[in-house]
Amino acid sequence: GDFIAKWDIAATNWKLLPVMESLSLTDIEFVNDKLGFVIGGKSNGFAQQSSDVIYRTKNAGVNWELILDYEFAPIFGLQSISFKDELNGIATGQFGKILQTSDGGDTWEYTLMSSIEGISHNEPAKMDVVWAGDYAIISTERGEIIRLEGWSGVEEELLQTSKVNIRKVGDRLLISIRDQNFTAYHLQIVSLAGQIVLEANLSSGVGTLYQPVDISNLENGVFFYRVSTNNLALESGKFNISK
Repeated sequence: GDFIAKWDIAATNWKLLPVMESLSLTDIEFVNDKLGFVIGGKSNGFAQQSSDVIYRTKNAGVNWELILDYEFAPIFGLQSISFKDELNGIATGQFGKILQTSDGGDTWEYTLMSSIEGISHNEPAKMDVVWAGDYAIISTERGEIIRLEGWSGVEEELLQTSKVNIRKVGDRLLISIRDQNFTAYHLQIVSLAGQIVLEANLSSGVGTLYQPVDISNLENGVFFYRVSTNNLALESGKFNISK
């Protein structure tokens, strides 16, 4: 298993603190002399796929609490974490994945860098994040430096169950479906008047299916969505568009 090492300066030695097996730790951040966070990924047994993992300590590293263990595509764990203060922090993962907390790590909101206005189709394989005053600064392996100004992350979470996660972010629906069987899925969006305004086939792979769906051509109003497989409804719900 993996360990977190704590150095006792007075005694000039290191103490290994066991965390858990199948875990890769990638970054550590302390907000003050007591509150700290460690991030990484936990293997799910499929190739190089890993869930996103965050541990938190409130007693200077003596004890660590698992506060996040979740698969959100791309499924390669987390890489970097930084906190502005005791409440507000951002973590990053591969291919543009960003997490944000405003309650000290109790809850985290996901989004992708490509969904943020002005940074379309930007999904670098490696990102690091730090805070400069009130602004989060992200550097990428492509030689880019990105300053997030007034970003509030996910606009509207539509559905979150054990298998399906659908979020509305800007002009896209981000659809994530846990699936181990290469199942074919179908998305249908219907207007309040009952008219089918958008349909899409969702290509499945082993682990978690992930596919963004462009809804920028839809007019203002209330819409209903339905995700089905083999003509059987899997999940349904509604969302609003107001431009």
